Amino acid sequence: MSTATWNRLTVGEPVFTKDSIMGATYWDGIVSALTAHHHRVYAPARGDEHSSTLTRHIDQICSLITAQELWDVILVGHSYGGMVITGIAARMP
Repeated sequence: MSTATWNRLTVGEPVFTKDSIMGATYWDGIVSALTAHHHRVYAPARGDEHSSTLTRHIDQICSLITAQELWDVILVGHSYGGMVITGIAARMP
């Protein structure tokens, strides 16, 4: 999601990033902490909210899980990511 969209939809202090996107880099700290404990972690960037859809975002993550042959996956998301996770869980229980 772009920071412009985020700032328009939320209240409080505006959020700004180097590339104006709140994407996979949002998770950098968590990825570092988990990989330091020898977990395999993916924080994929999804398509932009203006040129993609919820269905496409679900497809993207399902494809990653399939391509990487992942099993016993723990999905974590924030805000809109909860809808993506729900769609993935429905397809790939």
